[in-house]
Amino acid sequence: MALKNQVPNLITLSNLALGCIGIWFTFQGDLVSAAWCIGLALVADFLDGLAARLLGVASELGLQLDSLADVVSFGVLPGFLMFHLLESMQAPEGLAHSMLIIPLLSAYRLAKFNIDRRQTQGFIGLPTPSLALWIASFPLIGHFGPEWMHAYSESIWAMAFTAWVLSFLLISELPLLALKFKNWSLRENGLRYALILMGLCFILIFGAGGIPLTLGGYIILSVVSVGKEKDSVNR
Repeated sequence: MALKNQVPNLITLSNLALGCIGIWFTFQGDLVSAAWCIGLALVADFLDGLAARLLGVASELGLQLDSLADVVSFGVLPGFLMFHLLESMQAPEGLAHSMLIIPLLSAYRLAKFNIDRRQTQGFIGLPTPSLALWIASFPLIGHFGPEWMHAYSESIWAMAFTAWVLSFLLISELPLLALKFKNWSLRENGLRYALILMGLCFILIFGAGGIPLTLGGYIILSVVSVGKEKDSVNR
């Protein structure tokens, strides 16, 4: 088997490895390092698909391996992170355990995505990396975010409510924009470029606090954009 066929799979396995390392960090109580693992896994998740397209070696094996890695890095890891975060804050009994909803609905979302042929141009429901990145922002805001956002990242109920809402958005019928570039055309990818620019601005200004602001903006702009497209089609 040609080595180039395995390049995307090796990158995908690095995604999985980062998820496993992140889980280990959560058991050590190092939630900031666990959050960084989610961010690095997100980079690997982007690069494996890019490598497969550039090398022309996309395969069914790669698709299934990608989903298995994503379950760990963007489902199990953020679930454990939230569990340990709420436990460390002495959350009411049972609240931390309710974070089991994150890996469960993440797995359901990924399985559904693999067989849902409607999701070739955009997403139906929130992508698992978006949920994982939002969860990762909680410990990061305490270290790198503005003080005015600490109230959010230190509120047991605000974080738990966010995790519940995001988990159910995973399996919702909410249409969202896919940040996949088929070309570099400004006309065809204007909204994607705008989202990237918005995210960079938020993170430069607010540090880690820019992560939930960017993801919230992504959801809102996607819904508005898709709504306008439907209206124009109906006309």
